[in-house]
Amino acid sequence: MKRYKHLLFDLDNTLLDFTKSSQDALVDVHAHYGIPHTEENLEIYHSINHALWHRVEEGEIMPSDAANTRFGKYLSHFNVKVDSASANMFYLDAVAHHNHVIPGAVELLKDCTVGYNVHIITNGLKDVQWKRLKSSGIKDLVDHVFISDEMGVSKPDKRYFDHVCNTIPIKNMGEALVIGDSLNSDMEGGIKYGIDTCWFNPSEKETEKAITYQVKNIEALRELLS
Repeated sequence: MKRYKHLLFDLDNTLLDFTKSSQDALVDVHAHYGIPHTEENLEIYHSINHALWHRVEEGEIMPSDAANTRFGKYLSHFNVKVDSASANMFYLDAVAHHNHVIPGAVELLKDCTVGYNVHIITNGLKDVQWKRLKSSGIKDLVDHVFISDEMGVSKPDKRYFDHVCNTIPIKNMGEALVIGDSLNSDMEGGIKYGIDTCWFNPSEKETEKAITYQVKNIEALRELLS
């Protein structure tokens, strides 16, 4: 692997196990609103949520729009009338409470602080992301944190990467590496901007995208970066 100066880490499902945190939080949501916690109901929620966040990645709506409408849409399937934004806040508080770090991720970041400048690039809501960054200890291990909700634009939008590269600053794109799990927001964003990419791919899915590296776990990523 060629030598890099800047590592641009995605957060969710790259360093923090958002899938597990969300699963735990949805148990709390269902219990709070008296809804059965079933696979069928989870499929309904994820279908609604994924559709909204796809619109975020396409630049059609803001992250706050997706977050503050998803539970109103979801709970309406059960004839539960709620203030959607309040229901979302209940969920986000639960996500922050059930904060799971991918094993080995914090130790990897500590090692990367020697020899690299480490940054977080995340599509997410500022309040919950900051809580999770602080409670996990990641906040103190990175040079910059870029949260789409604070920036007003989301990955893979070129304006997101413009802001990242101008702020750090990164003048030579060959000095940076994007590391993340999302083919769209992370890999596509890096590729279009001319930054090398590393796909964190535990499920070993296939893609035709021109990704620079692939790893399936933290150990493989550690070996790549060492």
